[in-house]
Amino acid sequence: MTFLDEVEPLVLKAAIATVRKWPSYVALEDVEQELRLWTLTKQNSIETAMRVQGWEAKVYSTMLKVASSAASLEDQQTNGYSKEDTYSYSVPVLETLLESCFTHEDWQSFGTFGDGMPHAKGQVNETGDVLAMLSDVKAGLATLKAEYREVLYYRFGLKYTHEEFGELKGITKGTAHQRSRRAVRALQAALGQVDLTELQNGWSERREVFNSDRSQILTERQYNG
Repeated sequence: MTFLDEVEPLVLKAAIATVRKWPSYVALEDVEQELRLWTLTKQNSIETAMRVQGWEAKVYSTMLKVASSAASLEDQQTNGYSKEDTYSYSVPVLETLLESCFTHEDWQSFGTFGDGMPHAKGQVNETGDVLAMLSDVKAGLATLKAEYREVLYYRFGLKYTHEEFGELKGITKGTAHQRSRRAVRALQAALGQVDLTELQNGWSERREVFNSDRSQILTERQYNG
């Protein structure tokens, strides 16, 4: 029996289980093909796993994740969206808000809701509730680990470059950049994400990109009453 013969039952099982959870345009044969290609690229690792009793369950579990990713990608291409669109705040919007957020000495005084979680609604535009969104950011920052809060403060509050922050912390410019990117992504996750099904059904509360100058004007206008 060849390698592909041994894994084929798992490929079929994982593909069928995955397709049942997605709309009809996610084709079974496409998911199967994606899994077969994956098994070939991971053949050495899978063959190593086969030496251990009960390997089927472990490999099948991984196949489900691969199949789900393939189905998700097909769904995104069909409906014209990306997984990034499921986040309430895009990375550019967060970076702009952070620039405005850290410019106020009392930025931490922006109120949060009773449960300490972000609840701002609406689009970021010229009539948007910028203070509510800054409150969102404050609530999200409070949930991050200290390392992430620190890098965001230096990057957006003190305007350190990645090179300057790297020199301060004794790390390379590349490492500083990666740390900053992970911190922004962690904040993005903390501020919420909707299920793909909500996006497919027309969810439209995602914040749009706006520039930092406009953000500053709006923030000062609302902050000063």
